[in-house]
Amino acid sequence: MDVVGSAAAIIQLAGVGLTLAKTLYNLYDKGPAGNEQLNDLSSYVHITATVLEEIGKVFEEESKSTKPLISNNAITTATEIVTRCSGTFNTLQEMANNAQKNTMGLLMLP
Repeated sequence: MDVVGSAAAIIQLAGVGLTLAKTLYNLYDKGPAGNEQLNDLSSYVHITATVLEEIGKVFEEESKSTKPLISNNAITTATEIVTRCSGTFNTLQEMANNAQKNTMGLLMLP
């Protein structure tokens, strides 16, 4: 994947993460009192998505530069991060969807 493709994938994943963080927070807000782990999870996802968004912006700027500074190793690492985060976000989204369907699902969330 090139810098432009990496930037697009990272920024798209950041948007997915931010939406997921809101979903998790809403579950926390509507769920049983004392489920701080769900609130923490929402915060972790939000922070991760925000960092991804900023990295995506750096990659986007890099694609416009006449003197590239981002190494091939950085692009490879970013691609691996996108793959890992995407898998984690998908798993969490499935868990959140199940939790939204029934209140017992909230007990399955970490």
